[in-house]
Amino acid sequence: MNLEQLPSLLGHSVYDPAFDGVLRALAINERPEDNGTIAVDVSNKTLGVHLEFQAKEKFMVHHGSPKSTFSAKQDELVLTAVTFDRNFTRLQKDANVSLPFKLLYGEQGATICVKLKRKQYLKQNTGSFKYGWWFLLGEYEVLTALDENESLLWFRVVLVNKNNSKGVDMQKMIRPQNLHLHTHHYKELESMKVVNPTLSWVLRMNEGDPTFTQKNIRETATILEKFIDALHQACKEQKALGVYNAVKKTINNLNKLSRKYDCLIDNREREELILFVNDAVRLTGLQLERSLDITWEWREW
Repeated sequence: MNLEQLPSLLGHSVYDPAFDGVLRALAINERPEDNGTIAVDVSNKTLGVHLEFQAKEKFMVHHGSPKSTFSAKQDELVLTAVTFDRNFTRLQKDANVSLPFKLLYGEQGATICVKLKRKQYLKQNTGSFKYGWWFLLGEYEVLTALDENESLLWFRVVLVNKNNSKGVDMQKMIRPQNLHLHTHHYKELESMKVVNPTLSWVLRMNEGDPTFTQKNIRETATILEKFIDALHQACKEQKALGVYNAVKKTINNLNKLSRKYDCLIDNREREELILFVNDAVRLTGLQLERSLDITWEWREW
């Protein structure tokens, strides 16, 4: 089966006729529909292929206009990410799938650089997998996950965020903004100790999602509560770098938590947490581009 052209559908509506053959190949009988969440995921675990969609209005915040649309409705889904992962299947066997960019599971990072015709622009050491190498390929960004031998485990292809924080000196942007900080939104920030992503996680746990437990949800909630407290303190003292440091500490703590609980933070949880942290930061008074993701510098998920 050949799904190597899947990245070319990034940015296209789920109603694009090009999806007809893809959905058939993945044994997905119906086109996914918006369910009100940040992202809609569909996958075929036998083939190790995962698709992530966003509603058109959410997509446009980070990526501009979709490449194709077939509906005037803002909840029309647009493809934002494709992941190929041999570990989706419990047997962890390579499926008979031709991968994009002619990549092969198990091949070395050096070979990946040759096939992609460029060097990685970022290397990260992680816990959920050993190494993360990031590549920019025009309009695409590719995250390759490597094991301790620098062999390919899985990779993810996404559209480049039109205003991502890559290349942005966040400290330089934030440092002069002490006077922008205020306590006008104290109540809204305080309410985020309760109204945060863990509310949805409790619901998913109660619906039978084995990813979540009372313990890992409680630990996540504690990290988020401490984050809000740190923002309160930074606002009170009007120290903009206090906000920056609060984000850094929070994301690093979430990285540790995700490693502790074997990839607790997956695609859906990632989007929920990114939105939560960025929304909280903007309530402090810091002036940042709406589409800028302040968490990117430290995230391992």
